[in-house]
Amino acid sequence: MMRIKNQHYRTRALFDRAKKHWPASIWIDDGKGVTEKQGFFEQLSLAWDEAENAVFDEPEIDRLSVWALFNCLHELACKRFLSEIKFIELCDIRQARFDYFFRKNLATNGWGAHEEIYEEVNTKHSNLYQPRRSRKYLKGSPYPEWKSKLL
Repeated sequence: MMRIKNQHYRTRALFDRAKKHWPASIWIDDGKGVTEKQGFFEQLSLAWDEAENAVFDEPEIDRLSVWALFNCLHELACKRFLSEIKFIELCDIRQARFDYFFRKNLATNGWGAHEEIYEEVNTKHSNLYQPRRSRKYLKGSPYPEWKSKLL
């Protein structure tokens, strides 16, 4: 297993790196045998092959993130196809859904070491977790304190 820094295990970092290997939109009008949870989409499969080849020499965690993003795209493709929408866009995938599939895939056999690091880095109780700062200045005021005094 290749050693990489812990910040590379952050959900946002994995999600952003995985997205780089996928096209912005994929046509799914070629869907076959589509239900809510399964189906085959040739264009999506070709895009997955390309993404998988692009991360072939990358760390295992990046290969798993490409697979998790494929899971997200496939789920979206099934929903869209049944709604008669014939394309999917990468921007429609939310980080929370990616995190769900990533954790689900980590729970399978053989990913124990990665799972521990991922959980540690992405848990609020960890010293490594740094939530985004709120942009709210004052409750009830749309202005920062110093602007409120000027008004």
